[in-house]
Amino acid sequence: MILLLSLQAEGQRTFPESRGIAFARDQLRIYFTAGGTGERALIFIHGWTCNRTNWAFQMKSFAPQYRVVSIDLGGHGESDQDRSAYSIPGFGADVVAVLELLDIRRAVLVAHSMGGSVALEAATQAPDRIVSIVGVDNFKDRGFRFTEKQIQEFNRPLEEEHYETSIREMSRRMFHPGTDRRLVQRIVEEMAQTPQSVAVAAFTAANRYTSEGLDGALGRLKRPLYLINSDRSPTQAHKFRPLVAEFHPRIMRATGHFPMLEKPQEFDRELRSILNELDF
Repeated sequence: MILLLSLQAEGQRTFPESRGIAFARDQLRIYFTAGGTGERALIFIHGWTCNRTNWAFQMKSFAPQYRVVSIDLGGHGESDQDRSAYSIPGFGADVVAVLELLDIRRAVLVAHSMGGSVALEAATQAPDRIVSIVGVDNFKDRGFRFTEKQIQEFNRPLEEEHYETSIREMSRRMFHPGTDRRLVQRIVEEMAQTPQSVAVAAFTAANRYTSEGLDGALGRLKRPLYLINSDRSPTQAHKFRPLVAEFHPRIMRATGHFPMLEKPQEFDRELRSILNELDF
């Protein structure tokens, strides 16, 4: 099902978008927004407890040159929330379901935070459709091995009765101190709307994947991996290059965990530069 809409971002011209639904392997409805035309596609993947509206500025910015698609992963945004078990491979399959429905054969996956691991899984499941991955404030370090007890401790603040207070406190710390307070509040409130059960399950899945699945997925990746990372913590490139032959980090200064929202024009310039480097 695809419903045609016309949406407009502030300061940018209107262009036609479609809102559609793909069905995941477990038949959950996965909502997406698509625009632009052509064979070259940019697929925007959000992070933990976020949704596809995080990419609204980029959707408008890149639609004149590319096909653009933003996706709500299972349990997030508008997508169904009754999945029996959440996993990073399952989220990757959500992305592949949209690629297959739209018959996208040449895609760059632009993936924020937890979405980076999701993009790795999508590239593993549909390698012939993926040209490259552009991670956004992720893949900064590797080599972690978490015990089940540690994962339970990570989850504890989210499992408590005051879940919404905990997730708001966590998300506020993700932004640069100079970020517009209205933007911070909007994203904090959106993240807090994610059901507690989904937030805990996705957080657990992300930490288990970092511990058990990340190195294998990086080693299987046969495509370039670019990064647009903030300087809020160092990117340990030397730890990734033994696993990823083409590992190309870029750093945005004085930004937090959401560079595409905090400094959208600068972010878009970096992304365009990467696409030009890829000759995409």
